[in-house]
Amino acid sequence: RLDIEVERSRQHRLPLSLVLLDLDHFKSINDRLGHAVGDQVLVGTAERMRAVLRRSDVAARWGGEEFALLVSGTLAEAVEMAELLRRRVAETPFEGVGTVTLSAGVAQFLWEDAVAAW
Repeated sequence: RLDIEVERSRQHRLPLSLVLLDLDHFKSINDRLGHAVGDQVLVGTAERMRAVLRRSDVAARWGGEEFALLVSGTLAEAVEMAELLRRRVAETPFEGVGTVTLSAGVAQFLWEDAVAAW
């Protein structure tokens, strides 16, 4: 899907951002509360993400507790999306776990001639 979205972005000369999310201290959740609870946190995080993401955004589990998002639009919009997701996860405690936080990083593909069109 990454190849498709990058090609679409290139063809239309539109910015595309990659947001990487990592659940903070996830190993300690698994170690203290067990993998079944850790799985519930992963599912709950995905549900919170689904409630925020647009239909055009792409979300995938990247690794153990990491997620990758492809977000069309400006870098500012992608940063705003990452911050909204970070707040949504932190402000909604998980049953039996409490507050879970995540960290995010954002990078953007920007085609040289796209800047001139803005």
